[in-house]
This record gives sequence, C-alpha cells and structure tokens, in this order.
Amino acid sequence: MAFTATAPLEVRKDILRTLKLGEAALVQKESSDRPNLSLSVWEVDPKNSNAQSEMLKHLITEEIPKALGIPFEKLVPADARPPYDHAGVVFGIYAAPTEAKNLADGVHFIARGIVEDVLKDEDLVRVHASKPPTICPFCGSAIMVKARVGDLRQAAEAAAIHNGSRADGTYFRCLDCGRAVRKREAKEDAAWEDRISSCQEEFHRSQFPLLVATKGYGIGIDKRNIRFIIHHAFSSGLEGYYQEAGRAGHDGEHAHVALMYIPPDERCEKDHLTKSLPRPPCASAKGTCPYHLPSPCDYGRQALFIERLYEGVEEDLERVKKVYQKLEQRQEILLRGQIDSDVEDEGHKSLELALYRLEQLGLVENYSLRYLGQMDIVIDAEYKRDWTREHIVNCLTEFLGLYEGSEKYVNEARSLLNLSLINSKKSFRGVDFISQAARILLKQIYDTVPQMHYEMLVALRRYAKSNVGQTECRRITLRSGFDDTKHLIDSNYRCNFCDICVPDLRFSSQEAEIPIYEAELDEIAKQMPVYLENFDIASLNQVVTRAAGKKGVASLLTQVTHRLEQNYNDPAVLYAAGILSQHHGDAADAIRYLRDGFKSAIQQGLPEETLSAFYQEGTRVDAKEAFSWLTEDEEAWDSSEGLRCLVQEAFQSLGENSAEFRHLLALWKIRRYGEILDDAGLILQKIEKIRLDALG
Repeated sequence: MAFTATAPLEVRKDILRTLKLGEAALVQKESSDRPNLSLSVWEVDPKNSNAQSEMLKHLITEEIPKALGIPFEKLVPADARPPYDHAGVVFGIYAAPTEAKNLADGVHFIARGIVEDVLKDEDLVRVHASKPPTICPFCGSAIMVKARVGDLRQAAEAAAIHNGSRADGTYFRCLDCGRAVRKREAKEDAAWEDRISSCQEEFHRSQFPLLVATKGYGIGIDKRNIRFIIHHAFSSGLEGYYQEAGRAGHDGEHAHVALMYIPPDERCEKDHLTKSLPRPPCASAKGTCPYHLPSPCDYGRQALFIERLYEGVEEDLERVKKVYQKLEQRQEILLRGQIDSDVEDEGHKSLELALYRLEQLGLVENYSLRYLGQMDIVIDAEYKRDWTREHIVNCLTEFLGLYEGSEKYVNEARSLLNLSLINSKKSFRGVDFISQAARILLKQIYDTVPQMHYEMLVALRRYAKSNVGQTECRRITLRSGFDDTKHLIDSNYRCNFCDICVPDLRFSSQEAEIPIYEAELDEIAKQMPVYLENFDIASLNQVVTRAAGKKGVASLLTQVTHRLEQNYNDPAVLYAAGILSQHHGDAADAIRYLRDGFKSAIQQGLPEETLSAFYQEGTRVDAKEAFSWLTEDEEAWDSSEGLRCLVQEAFQSLGENSAEFRHLLALWKIRRYGEILDDAGLILQKIEKIRLDALG
C-alpha cells in the first residue's frame, strides 16, 4: 500500500507503476490543507542589496510575532534556558556558496546575519546542510568567497598567500577576517557530519530555537513545536514550497509560513517570461542579470538550477554512457563531493539522473545510495546483465508512450531493432546500441521535462505575485493544486488566515476556515478530466463558461495548470489553460498556453478544426501574436491560394492598415502577377505551336 498527501495525478500513476500496485492500493488524503498554518508572501526590493537581510529581521522581530500573537521576546527568548517552547526554521537555497553573487542565500551567511542583526547570541542559531562548508584556516569562519589575486585588495596579503610563487589561480577569501587561502589548500569542515547529527538531535530536543537549513531538513522528522517557517528564497516549485511549509505546526497549534520573494525586472518579465519556454537570460549567462539587479531574482536562480540539471542531450548522454560502462565492467560507482560547487548535491543529482535513464531503459532494476560521510556516495545498482535489444526497445517505447506526441520517437525506437539486425556482425549489443537508445530517450525528455520544471516555477511565481492586484485567497491555489480534484473552490472563499484575507496579519482565529463546496462546481470538476481526455473543444468552452459564472475559474485554472507540471505537451490541457487564463485576466499566460498548444497540435497532426480553435482563441487575446503562428509554417501557404487566405485573415484580424496585411497583399499580387505571366507564356507557346502546325 502507498500513501501520499500532495502527489499529482501523473506522480500517483508512476508510484503505482513502479510498485506494481493497483489503484485501490494508493491512499491519498482528500485535503492536504494544514488549517493551522497561516500564510504570507513578502516582496523584496530587487535593487537594494541589503533588502533581504532587512526583510528577514522585520519578519522575525515584527510580522511573525504579530501573526502568531506571541511577543518576539517569548517567541525567540534571548535570556531563557533550554528547552525552548517555540522554534523556527529559515530555509535557504545554498549550503555553502563560494560565488559572491550567491553568498546572501547561503545558510551560513543567513545565520550570521540573524546573530548580528536580531539575536546577538550565536548559541541561539544553528545551521543544517548536507554539504560541509569551506573553513577559513585562520579564524574558522564558514563565510568564504572565491577571489583571484587581482581582486585581493592588499598586495601584501596576496604575497603572504603564495609566498613568492606565481600570483595566479583561484583563492578563497574569508569575509570575517579578510585573509585568503589558495583553493587547493582550502579544507572542508572534517567534523561536519558529527556537527549535523548533533545539531539535528539538539534542535529536536529544543536546545536552541532557530535553525537555518537547506531543503533537506525535516524529511522524516517530527519536531512538534516549529512555530514558523521562513523561505528566504523560492523553492523549485509550489509543491516543494508547500512540503517545506509542512514542517511547521506538527503539534496542531497555530504556525506561520512566510515566503520572501525577489521579483524579476519588469522588462525581463515582459521580454522573456511570456515566451514558450519562460527562460530568463540569466539562466544562460552564468547567473548574471542583464537588467543590472545586484543578484539574480528568485525566478532566475531557480531557472539556473533547471539549466544546470538539463545541460543538453549530448552532455547527458556522455554521463549515461560512463555509468553504463562502469556497470558493464563491474566497477564501483563513486561520486566525490565538489568543494567549489555552490549547488548542494549538484553532482549527485546528475549521477542519479544517469542511473534513472538506465533504469528507464531496463538496464538497471533498482539502485541505492550508500553515503561515505556527508559528501561521498557509492551507488549500489542491480544491473541486468542478460538484457536483450528487444527488452531495451520495449522498455524505451513503454516510457515514450507516457508522453503526448511521442510517435516520432517511438518509431525511432522500433527502428533500432532493424538497425541491430543490419549491424549484428559488428557486435551492436554494447555501448553503441545503448547510446542510440539513450539518445532517443533523452530527446523526448528534453522536448518535455525542462518545460515541465519551468511550469512548476511559473506556478510558484504566480502564487507569489497573487498579492499584487489580486483578491483571491492563497488557499484557493494550494487546495486546488494539492487536494482531491473532485472539488472546485469559489473565488469568493476566504480562509481568513493569509495575508490576502487579512493583510495586517492580525488573525481572529487559530486556523483557516474550511471552504463550502457547491454541487455545480463539483460537477464541473468531475466533468473536466473527461473533456480533457477526449479533447472535446465545445464542451471545454462550455464548462469554462459555467465555471466563470460560478466564480470557479481560479480554482479550475490551478487544477489544469498543475497537470502541465506533469505533462506539458498535452494540447487539450494547454487549450483549457489558455481559455481559463483569459477568463482570469492573465493575458500573457493565456497567449503562451495557446501558442504552445497550437504548436503541439501541429506536431501531433491534429485536425484543422483543432488548430483553428487555438487560433481563434489566440486572436481574442492578441490578434497580431496569433496571426504570427500562421506565418511560421511558410510551406503551408506557398501558393497564391494560400497567400490569398492569409491576406483575408490579416484583413479580418488586423485590419487593412496593418503591416501584415499590406506585406501579404503585396506578396499575393507579386505571386498572382508571376502566375499570370506564366499563364501568358503558356498561351503564347500554344499559339506558336498552332501556327507552326498550320505552316507544316
């Protein structure tokens, strides 16, 4: 039997498929809501380099005590003795960053700021992260940043480092004592594993009140008295945020969850985050913001993580091949931690992904991780040595079948068997065959999975922005995304336990109000999956109109877009997300979903009436943008009749004064003139032939 609280539909299917269980064996709570958690989001000024630390202090000393109705002096008492009645967790995204631009989001830097600005006692704050920090050999500080000799301020200091040797290479500079050390001489905290075990045990026993941790903290740990959670930055998505929020309030008493959020520059939002793949430019520029923010916004940081995780098909393929060859040669798979990687477990994730690819191909039946300390890992894998080409192709086609529009890659996979027969005398069984199969698998993954990760990030950004000009309760988003999908929530619902419902956070109760469900909205929720499965356009339009009339659009939109986090290239879901976004007033999202749905429909060979439905909805949002979809496929209109249709559409949608209409009209006239000349030439040839026949 399997239990889950927040797993979406596709994940539930994967759980059952992996564990070989029937649907009745999976138990999911009807509601994942934690009514004792109050919620708030706090926008941080992106152009003020001190804004994060100032906001963190403001939350800990003022806003959270006010929300909980507990004075700061009692919430985090400086003069009390353990055990402490209350506890708090601040989640940071970096364990031990050494890049200057990431430093402010590292757990050690955050903890130091809390000590200096808020508590004045380092015994009240501890740090939890799986990656050990680089320690200054002079003062023992964990606040170290990379610096080249040319960046060091004092020449004498540089000389003291390299003792007369060449002044080149990379150094770590301590921000506490100002000294520097060569990168190769930098040491990690050798006692870190023992420190973390001790820290976790002491926090569980309430020996100190405040923990600054990376996202790994709290999994499988039931600490009852955590009164507040502060997300110092974005998680990877709404689901990650909500799971981390769930670390609080295990005793059933009121706890508060605050999210700090650095928004992107408005120009970036307009120019990049409305594209088909909402990738900000900093994600492909080593984290540098071209809009001159002091450091990347929260969306940009998480986008950079996505790009690092999905570097490219060929890079991924090389890792898969290396792991396969180690398994084939019975070599130990060992991964050592990287001292200069800012991303916790970055190398581990890449290796696990390579193993997972081989599992998807049927080469690995199971694997486990064996930790040698906090950083080094040995992989114990059950490798299927008696694999056959037919087995690999069957596993590959089964995996590809999980994705919409995968027919092209399925055909490629099946063709491998023919290729195997042709190359049977060349021992095509080994790395060559696995490489071909893995490349097909990776092409499908890269066509879909990065977009799904971006959609997860978009959902969290949408949640964070909901206090800007919106009046919908935060719990509508959370309950609609993670509760049983048999219900929709009226947009007028108020939990009276979040900053949208109670902006000053002076809550009059100790838990959120439960929504009252309406039969008609529940019927809509029940019908929606059926219409999506069949891609019934007329019924989808009708059900969305009904949802709008019953104030259920926000809830239904969350349910629909949550599906895109599991399978983005589904034209039916993209169409529904597009028309729901229109009703919700989100024009940029609406046109993005409709654009992507139009492209997916073309790729999957859907009929013209389906393409027309996407186009017609697109023209209601942005006629010029929608018209551009038609002109992207030049071959489809490469005739005077095709151009005539485009001219008519440009006239109707954009008007006779539009540049598109005038341009296409000119092209059509040129094409018609050319055809007339061709026709005239043929007529003259026929006349000449008749004349010659008469003379003969």
